[in-house]
Amino acid sequence: MPTQIKFVDHRGEIKLQMTGNKLRALTAIGIKAVALIVKQMRSGYTDPHPTRDSQGRETGATHTDIRHTGDLMRDVNYEVEADGPDTVTVGNSLFYSPFVHEGTYKLKGRAYIKDAIEQGKAELQAVGSAALSEGFVE
Repeated sequence: MPTQIKFVDHRGEIKLQMTGNKLRALTAIGIKAVALIVKQMRSGYTDPHPTRDSQGRETGATHTDIRHTGDLMRDVNYEVEADGPDTVTVGNSLFYSPFVHEGTYKLKGRAYIKDAIEQGKAELQAVGSAALSEGFVE
């Protein structure tokens, strides 16, 4: 009796799994990026700057985190595929965030987003890779 071979096409299921994994990976990268940025804002700088009171007056104290009210930290967010397919957009929506990040003639810039992403590349890649391989056998 001849051996019969039957091929079953699972392309549709694989494509569906891969699409879901891609979105999970982008979301995981966005969540991790936000965590890295907030961590950078809290403790990523060693040069002190003046602490200010609620009216913006210097109190005489200094601190190294990027914080006055905490609004900028709470505003760090991400969006999946907002700027195109296969992208994660991370940042702030507050009008003054570019001034903190890039600096002004009165304020030294603290590139907290850029610094956090550059320092966390390996972590971002790891969470993305883990999500992409979900459901597939190695």
